[in-house]
Amino acid sequence: MSEQNHILKIGTVLATIAGELLTILSYIGKGGQGEVYLCEMRGRQQAFKLFFPGAATPTQLAQLEVNIQDGSPSSALVFPKAWVPGKSGNPIGYVMEYVGSDYVTLADRVNAKCDLTFLPLATACISLTHAMRLLHASGKVYGDCNLTNIMIQTRPLTGAVKIIDPDNIIPPSVVSGLVYTPNMAAPEILREKVLPNLETDLFSLAKAIFLMILGADPYVGKQFDTAGTLTLDKQFELYGRTARFVFDPVNRENRPDSKGKAALIRNWKGLPGWMKKVFIEAFCEGHSQPHKRIRESQWLDHLIRLRDSISICKNCSAQVFLDNGQPARCWNCTESVNARRILKTERSEIVVNSGTKVFPHHVDKHSRHEVKKPVAEVVRHPRDKRVLCLKNLTEKRWKVKQTDGALKEVEKGGAASLARGTQIIIGDEVAEIK
Repeated sequence: MSEQNHILKIGTVLATIAGELLTILSYIGKGGQGEVYLCEMRGRQQAFKLFFPGAATPTQLAQLEVNIQDGSPSSALVFPKAWVPGKSGNPIGYVMEYVGSDYVTLADRVNAKCDLTFLPLATACISLTHAMRLLHASGKVYGDCNLTNIMIQTRPLTGAVKIIDPDNIIPPSVVSGLVYTPNMAAPEILREKVLPNLETDLFSLAKAIFLMILGADPYVGKQFDTAGTLTLDKQFELYGRTARFVFDPVNRENRPDSKGKAALIRNWKGLPGWMKKVFIEAFCEGHSQPHKRIRESQWLDHLIRLRDSISICKNCSAQVFLDNGQPARCWNCTESVNARRILKTERSEIVVNSGTKVFPHHVDKHSRHEVKKPVAEVVRHPRDKRVLCLKNLTEKRWKVKQTDGALKEVEKGGAASLARGTQIIIGDEVAEIK
């Protein structure tokens, strides 16, 4: 868009209510309510949303003020930071974090515009679920998830996420004026005009997880192929009233097309059986019975377990899910993939690869779902790269019982052998190598 076709000129200087100056650097894009610009404030790049005159409702402005005062409960959630007033003193827009080109959207993942492997995708799902859990604990919901407001970091490929568009962050069950995206909205919103709440958010979260891991919509099958022109009313019907999970174990009427959805079918086939059951629960029972939807804590258990099940194909280096540690066929080259080693604790079984990380979640019963800072990492032996070891990243010594019964201690930065039968005491947990 040329400069004369958008409202603010490059170089325009504005001030927040607190008097901090921001300079408009470039135009990013626009939506139904306004335009978004890249700006500089406090020497850092930020984003500035400028509302079209009269586009923001008093209720929306009041909620944005609450969100500015409260601040974000998670670094993954982009919240408004400061109001920018107009000449009358009323707010014309707000400053928020700028999410740059090192992130891609969920739409990019679904449309195969980026190359993401299962490890960062599973990590992104964990990050997304953590963020939604914190948002819900703060008494708010994300009223309108869509494929462009969930973003995944690719440079570096950490699995970090950002959830943008703070206009969607509202208290549950309030009239907000949001226009819902049919392919992500809960069916009761589409069918019965229910207002966004915790249970509608849980449905959108389940869809986002499925889209990330499998790369396609859980309801787009033969029903969509034969539906003709997908008008808005038709989408409301297909996603709301007549929706059928494409892998429904009982009703096969909406199976995905074997050619057009070959990647979805392949990815589904490669999932562990227990994870398939989770998705069946989420999109069969969970579609029609909101109170039976999978909670964030349950998703975190499932997603951490799924990430822990990844093994690497020796033939082509593809990432493959193993079902309870059992060998599987590589989805890419069809070679058999085995677990080189499994690190077993009371809570978890972790398939061992070079670079695999162990978190407090795995070894501390008081740190369930804590997967931000690792306590250990699988590394290659410095003198023999074929040998894998477990490096101590904590401040505490580990006690190690070796296969010959000998005992030794491992300091921070040291490493223990991952020979089968080795036992490593990390904190109060005994980790055994299988």
